[in-house]
Amino acid sequence: MNKNYFVAYNKYMDSLKEFLVELYKGAKMGVESINTLMPKCQDKELKNELKRQKKEYEAICLEVNDFMDEQNIEPKNPPIMAQAGSWLNIQMSTLFDKSTSNIAEKLMIGNLMGVIGITKILNRFDEEISSEYLKYSERFIDACEANIKNLKAFLE
Repeated sequence: MNKNYFVAYNKYMDSLKEFLVELYKGAKMGVESINTLMPKCQDKELKNELKRQKKEYEAICLEVNDFMDEQNIEPKNPPIMAQAGSWLNIQMSTLFDKSTSNIAEKLMIGNLMGVIGITKILNRFDEEISSEYLKYSERFIDACEANIKNLKAFLE
């Protein structure tokens, strides 16, 4: 085998690692955002939806983390600045408006950002990704899209 093959293979594997790390960070950001919004939420139905979404994100984190362990990939939490920025954004946007609609809107935006982030990474792959990796992105994207759909009912 030639050197170019190994270079291409290593680049591909690095991309897969980046993909898994970003997927883990996206789900982790979902959990953190929900934890920040939960105390501000007064609507019982929305609170139940938040709990459901949090469980889903935690399950995704756990599954991706376990898979990363099998692949000897170190999981990384979202950068502190991203977490702080998200926390600050939530605090500022709910300072004067803790309405159910506003909270649902913030969550919808976060879910959409998750879909966009993972889709961008997927679109960078020149080669086909194995189904073993793809199942995690599909689960994450499906969860985000279902969350958005469910949150629409809370908009006013």
